[in-house]
Amino acid sequence: MINKILSYLPHLLSAILILIVGHFIVKWISKVIVKAFEKINLDPTLEKFLQRLIYFGLIFLVIASAINALGINTASFAAMIGAIGVTIGLALQKNFANIGAGIVILILRPFKVGDYVEIGGVEGRVNLIGVFQTHILTNENNLTILPNSNIISTKIINYSKTKSKKISLQIKAQSIKDIDSLKQNILNVISTNPNILKSPPPSILTTSISPTTISFTASFWVKENPSYIKSLILEEFKNKLSDLEIA
Repeated sequence: MINKILSYLPHLLSAILILIVGHFIVKWISKVIVKAFEKINLDPTLEKFLQRLIYFGLIFLVIASAINALGINTASFAAMIGAIGVTIGLALQKNFANIGAGIVILILRPFKVGDYVEIGGVEGRVNLIGVFQTHILTNENNLTILPNSNIISTKIINYSKTKSKKISLQIKAQSIKDIDSLKQNILNVISTNPNILKSPPPSILTTSISPTTISFTASFWVKENPSYIKSLILEEFKNKLSDLEIA
């Protein structure tokens, strides 16, 4: 019995040595990777995900080497891990789809944290881009959580990609003689809103005239929150120019 233990002792010491040395090597490689990622300016969320993926991958290799040093057949061990991996993969299929979509978002960067976006009918500011989910803080201060797999399969509008956004309103009014006065009243309502940009200036064009109605297109530019600001302007029209029909 003692002879068997003594004969096995070198394998055990080799395994322990592999774990100790491997641990320090993995830590050193991880530091090198962190510095490399800092130089190429990766997205912070993607950077952390890749760091963990590489770290745990290297740890797995160290553990597999230690097991091999003990004289255990790593082929059967790998097969067992593979079977477990397949089972877990099937159970977490949707989560893996979200991970893949999250990586695509972080690499392609259709938006970043702080951008004002509209995704799948949800409008607000991006609060967090995670590997599984993206958080959007709406104008109502509601936190909306969207699975990443849903995001990459729907239309994304990033209002922060450009410095200004144009809003156009179709306005109808009863036909009157003093068109210029009506146009000026409409411009006054738009211009007094502090969210409307002064440059380019708001404009209003006459688009059609009939015996009973006259139609205008009022256009103005905003920096962000276009839907919210549009609703404010519509409320102003309702309060000050209630006889207008606006679309």
